[in-house]
Amino acid sequence: MGPPPGREVGPGEEVEFAGDEPHVYASEEGASLLVFLHYPLPPRPQGEAGSPEKASLALREVSLGVGGLALEGRWLAPGFQEGVFVRWGANRTYLFSLPLAPLPRLEAQGLLGEALALLHAPKEDLRSHGQSPSLLLRTLAWEGLLLKGEVADPAPLLVQTARSPVGSSKEEDWESRISVDLYARVELLHPGYARQPLFLAYGLQAVGLERGRFLDVGTGPGHHLLLLLELLPHLEPVAVEPSPASRQALAQLIPGVEVLPEDFTLLDPEETFPLIVCVGASHHMSTWRFLEKAYRLLRPGGLLAVADEFLRPFTTREERARNLVLHHTAYLLPFPLEETEALWALRLLALQGESRGLRALAEEALQDLETRSDAFATFARLELQALLAGLDYEVETKTYPRRFLELTFAVGFELEHHHRLFATHGRGSWDGGTHLFLLRRPK
Repeated sequence: MGPPPGREVGPGEEVEFAGDEPHVYASEEGASLLVFLHYPLPPRPQGEAGSPEKASLALREVSLGVGGLALEGRWLAPGFQEGVFVRWGANRTYLFSLPLAPLPRLEAQGLLGEALALLHAPKEDLRSHGQSPSLLLRTLAWEGLLLKGEVADPAPLLVQTARSPVGSSKEEDWESRISVDLYARVELLHPGYARQPLFLAYGLQAVGLERGRFLDVGTGPGHHLLLLLELLPHLEPVAVEPSPASRQALAQLIPGVEVLPEDFTLLDPEETFPLIVCVGASHHMSTWRFLEKAYRLLRPGGLLAVADEFLRPFTTREERARNLVLHHTAYLLPFPLEETEALWALRLLALQGESRGLRALAEEALQDLETRSDAFATFARLELQALLAGLDYEVETKTYPRRFLELTFAVGFELEHHHRLFATHGRGSWDGGTHLFLLRRPK
């Protein structure tokens, strides 16, 4: 029994092997076989004994760079203190840090300049933009406050769309793993999200691509496109979106937008484009086929802009799984998600270098959040669904930035510009987080 080549086991004997390995059971001809399986509980991180003095020391340690700690008991109020996010479990205090990757101070005119300034604004200025008529400024101000520990009302950022009765016939499609309706409602709450169209607009303006037709790949419900058009209203998008539910949400968010209801990698239009944009969708398809198709559809000298999430570099499956957990849970740290023991235990377990039990804890954390319907819990459920899909390599196939860049070079692109817009894991500019690539097809 067990994984091939297996081993012979006598009556009453036991054999231990990993439960996620292929394995078979067989008996000699004419003999009966009764097998008992025991699946041990997944490991959980141990909390340290707590006290006021210990809590003060732990806060200092995490503030100075320790990734995370847990103390038994509740010793610090949940929130943001000294650069540390404090979260509560059932009877435990969790302390976590995020990489503090600074963004460049850029200048521009008009709305673009005002939005760039918000990235470095104090709380008072951020609060004053909370009711701005500009959706982009509202989103950036809300995120800025959130990352400084101030949780404002998310209602001005929630997008309501009619629930879609249409569905995909392919079980492996994105909408079979992620609820499009909920995604459309809360996506603007995603840390780093509005930075993508902001830096994209700045980059396009710098190279003179501020108007005309362009392809927008994997548009989804269209939040990023709405923000981009607020900054560059003379652009004329042609959305490429195969998901029926996403197309319905897109039609409500941006009425009249031109849409090609096809898989981008199978697209065969007659025209070529000076610009192809893909925000948050490149990891939902084969990266190689995506890049090859983009190269063919770009005019010589054309620009491919990719803004997406990337992991910290990895070389093994186990390392990738840990990096995936640390990446997705980083986006959840700023949210007031208390009493979610499994979620914070999941993050701490990955920080401690453990790969076993990550899936079980992620599933438990997702189940814990099912009873909550508030916007923060809804966003957290979507993030955990994406994490689980990523562990399965289903519709979520994230790589790391330098590997992505290697693939772009292999296809024939040249790197024009790169920014890490939001840091999730690792201190380097090529570590985990939300990144923007501007890639040029040579003339």
